Amino acid sequence: KNQIDFDMVVASQRVEKQSAFITITDEMLEDIPFMASEVNGELMRELSKAVEASAFGGSGTSPELNGVNTVATAWAAGTFATSVANPNIVDVLRVGVNQIALAEQEAPTAIWMHPSDVTTLQLTKSNATQNLYATELALIAGQLMLDGIPIYKSTLVTADNFLMGDFTKAHMRTRKGISIEVGMIANNFIDNYKTILAEWRGVVYVKNNDRTSFVKGVFSTSITALTA
Repeated sequence: KNQIDFDMVVASQRVEKQSAFITITDEMLEDIPFMASEVNGELMRELSKAVEASAFGGSGTSPELNGVNTVATAWAAGTFATSVANPNIVDVLRVGVNQIALAEQEAPTAIWMHPSDVTTLQLTKSNATQNLYATELALIAGQLMLDGIPIYKSTLVTADNFLMGDFTKAHMRTRKGISIEVGMIANNFIDNYKTILAEWRGVVYVKNNDRTSFVKGVFSTSITALTA
């Protein structure tokens, strides 16, 4: 029988807590009927944003999650280095897709970019003389795509940076769902304050063998690397 195997790397990923809290007066809770629900709603929104930011780019140092962008593989020009005439953002992204294919991973399911870079991408001309826009881009049912790969805007991505990959390989597991508790800290008791805390506990991980499914890079330096 032919033997087909792969390496299993022994590794671990810590479960982390993400939290948000606010301190308000007893009078606010007593005198404004909707204040409790308003605070709860705001806290849950801010906590969700904190979890999202940590899942995307957390350093992996407690209490931050080990974000997908942190474990992604760096973009590399490879055989396309110094070989492309007048390269642009589209060329950088297509080389990134090729890099993932060479790693024998599935095609990317998403490309994440800063909103300003998405606008630059949409303004990119494939033929400057005739003012023709890049034909690789398509807007389907309101979703911008590059060669069929959805492009998403997010300020989680720093301007001039990008992250692409097969996001089915990024896993989020919740150990304890969002909880909200009311208590007192420091001088809350004598000052008539209450502290409201929202917490979530979970983990984000990408298997070692799947990390080449994700490629991150900087457009400006990548364009320089491709320029003939």
